[in-house]
Amino acid sequence: MRMLIIAGHGEEDCGACGNGYREADLTREMASLIRAKMQGMCEVSVADTSKNWFEYLKSHRHDFTAYDYVLEIHFNSGGGVGTEIFVTTSENGVGVEESIVKQLSNTVGYRNRGVKRRNWSVISKVKAQGVSAVLLEVCFIDSSSDIKTYQSRKADIAGAIASGIAEGFGLEQSAPEHWAARHLNKLKELGYITDDAWKNYECDLPVAYALALLDKVSGGTWKSDEADASIHWAHPIIISLCGKGLITDKDLYIKLVKSNANLSNAYCLALFDKASGGMCPSYINRKTDHWSRNCLDSLCDKEVIKTPDAWTNFEGAVTYGRYMSLICSFLRI
Repeated sequence: MRMLIIAGHGEEDCGACGNGYREADLTREMASLIRAKMQGMCEVSVADTSKNWFEYLKSHRHDFTAYDYVLEIHFNSGGGVGTEIFVTTSENGVGVEESIVKQLSNTVGYRNRGVKRRNWSVISKVKAQGVSAVLLEVCFIDSSSDIKTYQSRKADIAGAIASGIAEGFGLEQSAPEHWAARHLNKLKELGYITDDAWKNYECDLPVAYALALLDKVSGGTWKSDEADASIHWAHPIIISLCGKGLITDKDLYIKLVKSNANLSNAYCLALFDKASGGMCPSYINRKTDHWSRNCLDSLCDKEVIKTPDAWTNFEGAVTYGRYMSLICSFLRI
């Protein structure tokens, strides 16, 4: 299957405006995101984004017959909310289009305004060549709730559109890449990780593995005559982290690695708070419901953590994925 995505408006036409955004900018952004999400499902092209295809097709003929499906992207305006999609009055089935708006509604909560029929200029010209074409109004650019959802979940929105197309056409969808894969790839690229065991993104992370990676990214193993590996292979790493001032309770961590314990959120936060310069003064000795909340708030102030809700289960175990994410944030990569 071959598919073409057309980003609406452009050139001197910015399209609808609302909440500080221009439709022409958002359509181009979304076209690119959808194309990326469709990779591996079918052959996808994005039409020349330097053109305003509405104006261009008034005076030029373009051959669309090389494609099986044309998706024109727009953002709505006029005081409403939600997503809707248009086909021409000569289109037969609308199963694909129903799947698209259903996926958008189910995935991000947009109101499903349904499939409608109207002979909009661009899709009418495409349909006249025998190619199915649709115009998707992703959401309302002048709705603060719609656009807030778009800005925070644009990748999910593109994924929902791609899933709707795949469902409608019966395309085989490739398994989505885990969100932490980019962190693994970056750390491997920099030489901090070589072991594929780190692909166990959702597994609880053993203390020994966590300390070994922290030791690498904080400058490498600190040499000491005390670095005896006879207790546990991670013992020299614990001594190294002690020498760098990141661990002050050596016996605690020796006990944890010897018992093959998993690293808790609380100890993870404490380690990274020290590694990133120490606790912010306002949280030192502050009484809270859990001692590690001071570390969490300190890391948030230092912008090492931007998603505090993910860390408030202080006694829960850190996963490989979250730990790699925290490492990348700590390194500012």
